[in-house]
Amino acid sequence: MRFNPFRNRVSVAERAFVARQLATMLTSGLAIDRAVAILAHQTGNRYLADIFDQISKDLESGLAFSTAAAKFPRLFNRVYLNVVIAGESVGKLAEVLQEVAGRLERENEFTSRIRAALYYPIFILVAMVLIGIILMITVVPEFKSVFSEANIPLPLTTTILIAVSDFLAAQWLLTIFGFIALVYGFLYYVRSKQGKYLLDFMSLRIPTGIGVDVYMSRFARTLALLSRSGTPIIEALTITAEVINNRFYAAVLAEARDEIARGIPLSVPLSKNQIFPVIVPQMVLVGEQTGKMDDVLTNLADYYEEETSNKIKALQSLFEPAILILVGLAVAYLVFAIFIPLYSITRFL
Repeated sequence: MRFNPFRNRVSVAERAFVARQLATMLTSGLAIDRAVAILAHQTGNRYLADIFDQISKDLESGLAFSTAAAKFPRLFNRVYLNVVIAGESVGKLAEVLQEVAGRLERENEFTSRIRAALYYPIFILVAMVLIGIILMITVVPEFKSVFSEANIPLPLTTTILIAVSDFLAAQWLLTIFGFIALVYGFLYYVRSKQGKYLLDFMSLRIPTGIGVDVYMSRFARTLALLSRSGTPIIEALTITAEVINNRFYAAVLAEARDEIARGIPLSVPLSKNQIFPVIVPQMVLVGEQTGKMDDVLTNLADYYEEETSNKIKALQSLFEPAILILVGLAVAYLVFAIFIPLYSITRFL
C-alpha cells in the first residue's frame, strides 16, 4: 500500500461518503467485494483508494468485510465497525450502512455549523492583528519622527504605541518565532493530559450550555445507532464512552456500564450525575419502559442538535456588534494616540 504520511486522517464527510456509496451499491445488488473494488477505482483520494484496494484483496482471500475493515480504524472507528458487524450477522449490511451514512452526514452538518459560527469572529480578529502589526511597522514610525522633531510631551497612549512599534520593527524576527512558539506551546498543552482535562472541564462550564448540548447530542446519537444495530447495551456504553470525547462523561458512562452489569437500569446512574441534564435520564427511562430506546435516543439527539443550532444563531447575532465595538475601540485608541499629539503640534505652529 502506498500510504501518504501527510494524508493519514479521514474526515467525517469522507466516512459518510464511503458508507453512503457502499449502501447504494449493495442495495442495487452488487456484492460487497465488487462494491469495494469500484470504490477503490472511483475515489480520487489516494489514501482511501489504498485502503479499499487492501480491503478488496482481503475479501478475495475470504475475509469478512468487518474483519478487513477493522484493520483501518481511521476510516472505520469502533461505532462504524460494530454497526457493520451487527449488519453482517443479520444479513442487513446495506441497511445499517444507510444508518451509518445518515448519522455521519448529520454529524458532519452539525459540526460544520459550529465551525462556521467560529470562523467569522476568528477571521476578523486575525485580520485586526495583522493590520495592527502592519500599521505598527510601517505607519507609526513615520509619526514618531514627526513627534521627535516637534519635541513635545507625549501622552501615555502614544508612548506605549511607539514603544510597541519600536519593538516590532527591531525584533520582528523574534516576534515571529515567539508567536510560532506560543501557538506550538498552546497546541502541545491542549493535547497533553492536563490540557485535555482542562478543556473537558471548561466545555461543561460554557455559560450558554452549548458544550453540554453538543455532548448530549453525540451521546444520544451514538447510543441510538448502536442500540438499533443490536449491539449489547454494555458494549454500546463502552464504545459511546470512547467516542464522546470528554473524560467526565466517559467516567459516568463507565460507572453506568458497571451498574447495568449488576442489573440496574441505565436511567438510574444517569440520574445521579448532575452533568447529565434532567431530561436525559427521564427520556432514557421512557425508552426502557416502552422498549423503544433507539427511537427515544434519536429524538433526544434531534432535540439537542436543534438546541445547539438555536444557540449558535443567537451567538452569531451577538458576534457582529461585539466585533464592531472591538474594532471601534482599536480605532479610537489609534486616533487618540496619534492625532492628539498632532493636534498639539498644530497649536504651536
